Amino acid sequence: MPAGCRPLCPPCVVLSRVHLRSPFETANSIVNQPGSLYVGTDDSAAGATKGGCMKQVIWSAALVALCVPSFVFAQAETPRIDQRQANQEKRIDQGIAGGQLNEREATRLNNQQEHVNKLEDKAKSDGVVTKKERVRINRAQDRTSRHIARQKHDRQQR
Repeated sequence: MPAGCRPLCPPCVVLSRVHLRSPFETANSIVNQPGSLYVGTDDSAAGATKGGCMKQVIWSAALVALCVPSFVFAQAETPRIDQRQANQEKRIDQGIAGGQLNEREATRLNNQQEHVNKLEDKAKSDGVVTKKERVRINRAQDRTSRHIARQKHDRQQR
């Protein structure tokens, strides 16, 4: 192999990876050597293994593939929205248990909560919840919160 030549470097590719060690050596004598990574080279002395470079590329790609989704999901976390959703669901459950909400009201409020959950899931689907999406979710939660308060305190007979 020429001095400074790396695996798959452009000169090797252009030369079809045929490197002769001496002017008296033919390409056929080198092709038939077992363990040679390149045609015309004997890599056994250098300790290179056949396919070693490709294994490194595959493992590197696998490592990147595992790390990238964690960064994406880290950006899409919405702890305040999730906590507020949990609080509103708890308020609905307390209204049912205390007799302040009838079945029809509770179903309607739960459907509104589900709508907010769908908005949140849609916002998270691309990996980033933008400021505009957060405002939209917050307004939907405000609206649902007002409805919960109105239905719990409407003095309607249960």
